[in-house]
Amino acid sequence: MNSPFFQKYLLPGFIFQSLIIGGGYGTGRELVEFFLTAGPLAGLVNMAVATIIWSIVLAVCFEFARMGRCYEYRSFVKGLLGRWWISYEVLYLIGLILVVSVMGSASGEIFLEMFEAPALVGIVMMMGLVGLIVFFGTKLIEKVLSFWSFLLYGAFLIMFGAAFTMFYDTIGNSFDMQPIGSNWALGGIKYAAYNIGLAPAILFCVRHIETRREAYISGLTAGVISMIPALLMFLAMLSQYPDIIQASVPVNLILE
Repeated sequence: MNSPFFQKYLLPGFIFQSLIIGGGYGTGRELVEFFLTAGPLAGLVNMAVATIIWSIVLAVCFEFARMGRCYEYRSFVKGLLGRWWISYEVLYLIGLILVVSVMGSASGEIFLEMFEAPALVGIVMMMGLVGLIVFFGTKLIEKVLSFWSFLLYGAFLIMFGAAFTMFYDTIGNSFDMQPIGSNWALGGIKYAAYNIGLAPAILFCVRHIETRREAYISGLTAGVISMIPALLMFLAMLSQYPDIIQASVPVNLILE
């Protein structure tokens, strides 16, 4: 993790992926709402649209941060928006509350279903861990989120492998169930816009980038890195399509 190559080209993507997974992507609910409701094939196209938008915007953000040495969100937003930076501050705070609320709710529900313990226990544990990691600062955040990303990649690969092994026929046949008149791009645009506001929150790890070329490659790579686990989960969810659309925590239906 101390490799210059990792810090420049991979770390930003892993940090961004860790942030967006927490808000609902990890439970599968966001993937259902923005992608799977459009159908299996249209969902994949929407995911490609979201990936392209993320990659382009992150590349531009990384280069802007590098040029202005804006490695924390407030200086970045002030440099980008000028006197209107406070408007982003308000929206960022609202988004932060929303993400933490969704994370807390999902943690509580998963804890309840897996251990039959009060949901409040899962919520308190999640909030406590977040507070502890933030307390120790940037270096610990980089290490924890990077390590967590590797674990998530491994978990999603195992889940996809198991689902594909047991339900490969069902997954393949699901593409024949593509609804007519589906949305082929709007879901991806909405999902990209919904999450890209988190970009300034990962700029602390952009300080490793030294050149414009590195910034652009890192940004383009980050978009792909962030979407690969979603793609694996999406394909695994097709094993339970269309019933999984109604599940409050879709990942639990796959694990059953």
